[in-house]
Amino acid sequence: MGPPMFNMMLWMYFPIILVSILLIVMPLIFHPHPKTATAEMIGLTEEEKNVVEFLKANRGMAEQRDISKSLGLTRLKTHRIVSSLRKRGVVEVKPHGRTNVVMLKNIREAA
Repeated sequence: MGPPMFNMMLWMYFPIILVSILLIVMPLIFHPHPKTATAEMIGLTEEEKNVVEFLKANRGMAEQRDISKSLGLTRLKTHRIVSSLRKRGVVEVKPHGRTNVVMLKNIREAA
């Protein structure tokens, strides 16, 4: 196998290698990685989705008692839903008197 054969093989394999590298690198460059989770990615239940939608409708924040009254949930059920959302990083909870203020973190709904 002399130099002409090596040059021919180099020119045959070079495009294949180049295309392979591009196929691997291009999705990494152009595929936007969401910095926030979507509802489907974190697996929200219907009730959790309802709370998230309620918060969205109220400019991203509401008192926990208002969520409970508006959605017709018990205080305990609302507490459990909000706790679940807080553990998943969907909402922040800050004490406010005898209730909590629930604030929606940056989340994109893929509805």
